[in-house]
Amino acid sequence: PIQRRSRRACNCRWSISVVPGATTRDGFLRMTEASTHDPALALVELGANDLFQEVLVADARANLVMIIDRFRRAGVAVALLSFSHPDMIDHPLPDHRLQDQKAEALPYHQMLLALADEFGLPIVEYIFEDIWWNEELMFDSVHPNGRGYLLMEGNVVRGLHGLLVPNDLYSE
Repeated sequence: PIQRRSRRACNCRWSISVVPGATTRDGFLRMTEASTHDPALALVELGANDLFQEVLVADARANLVMIIDRFRRAGVAVALLSFSHPDMIDHPLPDHRLQDQKAEALPYHQMLLALADEFGLPIVEYIFEDIWWNEELMFDSVHPNGRGYLLMEGNVVRGLHGLLVPNDLYSE
């Protein structure tokens, strides 16, 4: 995992755990590792690889429910970060794999919204806002580059402002 202090006025340490190609099932299997960081807040952004690897939405949902449940039982607050958004799905980049998976992508987005509603979780619906269509901010067709990730961090902070400020995790 990568650990760093945020550039912003964040009263926290970020621990980011990224495994290329990881699915929601992989995320669930790595819960023990995540808990060693003694998190106060888990930002869960999983599901894109499930979509690309053609994992059923119901299976991805079941894995996410187990992740949410385990974090909550450990006293960890959970927020969801959506990798997809109808703007991305309806207007994918030319020759992007989403061109062939539009019908499958929207149910993933809807599933994340439904989970947030069902569990009363905050969600950032569009972490790629102002990044997705900008080649200068993308490393490849799926991942932002360094500048893109800095913008994504801002999207997350704005999207979770109501959670971060009252819990002294961010100051303006």
